[in-house]
Amino acid sequence: MYYIEERYGNDGFATWIKILRQLAVTDYHYLNLFSKIELMFLASKCKISEDVLIAIINDLCELGEFDRELWAENRILFSEKFINHISDAYMKRNNKCITLEGLLHLLDSLGVRKLGKFPLKDPVNPQSKEEYTKEKKTKVEYTPTFEENFDSAFDEITLENYKMVFKGVDIQQELNHFRLKCNNDQASYHSRDPSSLRTAFQYQLKQAKPKKSLKPLHDLK
Repeated sequence: MYYIEERYGNDGFATWIKILRQLAVTDYHYLNLFSKIELMFLASKCKISEDVLIAIINDLCELGEFDRELWAENRILFSEKFINHISDAYMKRNNKCITLEGLLHLLDSLGVRKLGKFPLKDPVNPQSKEEYTKEKKTKVEYTPTFEENFDSAFDEITLENYKMVFKGVDIQQELNHFRLKCNNDQASYHSRDPSSLRTAFQYQLKQAKPKKSLKPLHDLK
């Protein structure tokens, strides 16, 4: 990280650490910054401008810290080095950590990226396809519940950022309406990850009308 620190000073190193922390607490350990608002929130957490954040990420990709192709084409941050560092913790709990191949399948299922765009490192041997399918079906991986994803998507910092971006909108009231909407249409919303839930909620906020402030009594005369 010498280059990053030399070029960006303390902001560079601090941003790198904060991105790693965000990866650690995010489901499947990747960040989708395709949304302008997601980029704004991460820049806000790192206390730097969006342009500086993008410049730092671009350099980190060149240094091999993040997957260059996923970032360039989909604005997705994923670090195989980071995954290698945390995989031991998953093994101790008898869980499997996400891999690049697993992430590509996940992104394909979410409609974020076509699977064929990225060559898989370990293509399935046609002769052993049946065995591979059987093995895949027997693997049990932990899947967060909707409530866990919802709470992760809308933490206190995120809601505070919404209040700054969507001034005049009653964020808590809109969030209550959004949760009700999710529960009424579980097929569409309950399988979404935190990033996808935030994207849907941000669309709702853009349609919301700001609260009308009450005029002082002397203005009503």
